[in-house]
Amino acid sequence: MIPLRKDKIQAQYPKGIIGVYAVFFRDFPDVAYFGSSKDVRARLLYHANALLKGKHKNYKLHKLYGRYHASCWCTLMKICETEEEAREHEQLLIDFDPRASLNVDKTVYNYKRK
Repeated sequence: MIPLRKDKIQAQYPKGIIGVYAVFFRDFPDVAYFGSSKDVRARLLYHANALLKGKHKNYKLHKLYGRYHASCWCTLMKICETEEEAREHEQLLIDFDPRASLNVDKTVYNYKRK
């Protein structure tokens, strides 16, 4: 678990890790956002930048970050072999983990084909 900050993400995660990650707020341990990516580092950097600039598309994350940014952390949940495996695991988390209340989209997409 590390703070959702550019310097911490770059130090913790090498480029090219395929996997599933969580973004959460330490002040609210019962809620999280789950995501997957073919490059977890790049995706977490996107979240950090978009939230910092106030331009994140997820209104739930955006609202919480606006008030509790110091409490915003991230963690790698699972390293996967393929993008498909990562998306399947993300979908399982969204479907069955009660903390997934920050996920606005409840269906995982292959964004290249969306």
